[in-house]
Amino acid sequence: RLELDEQDPAAAIDALLAAKALAPFASGPLLALAEAYLASGEPDKADRQLEAALELEPLAGEVRVQRAALLLERGSEPSLVLDFLDESTEKLPQEGRLWVLKAVALQASGDAQSALGALQRAFENGVRDPEARCLYGVLLQQEGRVEQAIAQYELVLAEAGEFPLANLNLGLALFWQEKYEEAAARFQ
Repeated sequence: RLELDEQDPAAAIDALLAAKALAPFASGPLLALAEAYLASGEPDKADRQLEAALELEPLAGEVRVQRAALLLERGSEPSLVLDFLDESTEKLPQEGRLWVLKAVALQASGDAQSALGALQRAFENGVRDPEARCLYGVLLQQEGRVEQAIAQYELVLAEAGEFPLANLNLGLALFWQEKYEEAAARFQ
């Protein structure tokens, strides 16, 4: 870990591979190795470490969140991402961040209705993420539920203060409603 903290991923990888060999049934070295591989620009190797960590601890919520985020960032096959997220939300239905990631994957695959449902589950599980709330507003707006979308953007602004994405989306929604002066105020 010292080498990784000093921004030397190659040295960290060597040290962590040795630690992994000494403790093959511990997830700590696997997670640190995943971090080191990401720092060195090797996401495939990082993913393999996260997979191995999940074999040791299948209910590790943080590891499932990390792997799902990595799969999404890498642009992995949508069915692989959704299969992993289906399994993850089944095993850990209380992990709200998994529901947010599932919503992102569903939206990317064109299933806006299911994405809305996944975001609802995320919020029910205590997620207070302004970007997720903005995505919820966008999905509502795409369905023509503009007033509900506006309420989401206003909620973000009330909870998070100045949040440019919520401000932009609110301005666009107001513009769509032909409330041009209110919209213009959001664009300044």
